[in-house]
Amino acid sequence: MTGVDVLVSFLRSSLGGILIGLLAYRLIQLVRRHLRDTTTNVAVSFMTPWIAYIPAELVHSSGVVAVVVCGVMLAHTSPVDQTPSARVAQRMNWGTIQFILENLVFLLIGLQARTILQEMQASPLGLGRSVLVATAVLATVVVVRPVWLLAWAWVRRVRGTDGGLSVRESAVASWAGMRGVVTLAAASLLPEDAPERGVLVFTALVVTLGTLILQGFTLGAVARKLDLHGPDPRETALQYAQMLQMAVNAGERRLNEEIAKSPNVPEPTVEALRDQAKRRVNPAWERLGRNDPDVENPSTTYRRLRESMLDAEREKLLKLRDKGVIDHEVLVEIMAGIDVEESMIAQNNDRDERVGDDTLLTPQERQFGCEELREAPDTVEPLSHDSCPECMRDGLHPVSLRLCLTCGNVGCCDSSVGKHASAHFERTGHPVMRSFEPGEAWRWCYTHHLLG
Repeated sequence: MTGVDVLVSFLRSSLGGILIGLLAYRLIQLVRRHLRDTTTNVAVSFMTPWIAYIPAELVHSSGVVAVVVCGVMLAHTSPVDQTPSARVAQRMNWGTIQFILENLVFLLIGLQARTILQEMQASPLGLGRSVLVATAVLATVVVVRPVWLLAWAWVRRVRGTDGGLSVRESAVASWAGMRGVVTLAAASLLPEDAPERGVLVFTALVVTLGTLILQGFTLGAVARKLDLHGPDPRETALQYAQMLQMAVNAGERRLNEEIAKSPNVPEPTVEALRDQAKRRVNPAWERLGRNDPDVENPSTTYRRLRESMLDAEREKLLKLRDKGVIDHEVLVEIMAGIDVEESMIAQNNDRDERVGDDTLLTPQERQFGCEELREAPDTVEPLSHDSCPECMRDGLHPVSLRLCLTCGNVGCCDSSVGKHASAHFERTGHPVMRSFEPGEAWRWCYTHHLLG
C-alpha cells in the first residue's frame, strides 16, 4: 500500500465518518422533535450509536468517528429537542451504561493482552520495533497538542483577540489531552484480518496508559507551576449562584412580558411565581456566607421542614396503599412527584456539604464584565464592622453581609428577611457591592447582574 493509498483511506475513514455522523444526527434530531414519550425517547437513544456506526462501517468509514460526531451534536441540541423528563431519564440510564462500558473496554483489552503480545512477536516488525513505534506515537500525541494550542493562543494574543484561553490556560489544557476509552474502542474494532492489528491495538493501549499516567499524574503540578488553581468548591458555588441568578432574572423578565400581554393574571399567581424564583436562587447565595452555626439559613429551614412534610405525605400514601383504597397508577404518579422534589432537596444539601467552610478564592477574571465593575474599587471603609445596622435596628438576623463599594453601607443579602443590600441599591442606585463575609472578595453589579 503506497502513501497515497494510506492518505485516501484515512480521508475516507475520517471524513466519511464525520459526514455519516452528521446525517445520523439530523435523522435522530428529527425523530426526537416528534417524540413525547419518555420511554421511547430513551429507547431511541440506545439505538442511536448503531444508527451512526453500521452505515459508516458498511462504506468502510470510521464507525467510531460517526458515533462520536452524532453523540456530540445530539448532546448539544438535547435541551431544545427533548422533553425535560426524557433528558432526566436518559441522563440516569446512560450514566450507568457509560460506567459499565468504560470499565468493560479496559477489561477486554486486558484479557487480550497475551494475544496482542503473541501477534506482535509474530509480526514482521517484531516486539522491539513495535514498542518503539508505540512509544513514537505516544510522544507525537503528547507533543502535537501543546504545539497546536500554544501556537493558537500566541496568535490570538498577537492579534489582540478577546476571549478564548490565555497562554497559561492553553498550556494546562494542552497537557490535559489524556486518551481513554474511545481510543481503545476504535482499536479493538479493527477487523481480525487487518494488517498488523496486534501492533495497532498495542499502540492504542500504550497511548492510553501513557497519557493517563504521564499527563494525569503531572497535570496538577503543571497547573500549580503556572499559578492556575484547580476547581475550588466555594468558587464553583459562586459561579453557580451567578449563572442561576442570570437565568432566574431572564425568567422574571419573561414573566413581566407575559403579564404585559395578559394584564388579568391574578396577583397571587404572580407572587407565587416570583417567590418560587427566589426560593431557587437564594440558597445559592446563602451557601457562600459564613453564618452563625447556631442559626439556620432560611433555605436550610425550608428544606428541613419540607423534607419532614414529604415524609409524612409518603407515610400517609403507604397507609392508604396497605388499606387498598388507592389505585396503583395513582400511587405511582404521586410518589414519583414526591421523589423528584426530595431529590432536588438532597442535591441542594449535597452542594452545601461540598462548599463547607473553605476560604473562597477571589474569582479569576471572566470573559464578560461591565463598566461598573471595572470602575468600582476593590473595597471601601465600611460604615459598620459588626453586622447589618438595619437588621440590628429591626431585631432581624442577617444571613450574609454585603458592602456597598460606593458609600460603605453594610446590608444583608436577599435571603435575609430585610433584604437591606438590595433595598440600599434601589434607594441610592449605587451599582456595585462586595461580599462582606470573611475570606470572600467577589463583587456583584446590581445594574447588569454580573459577577466580578
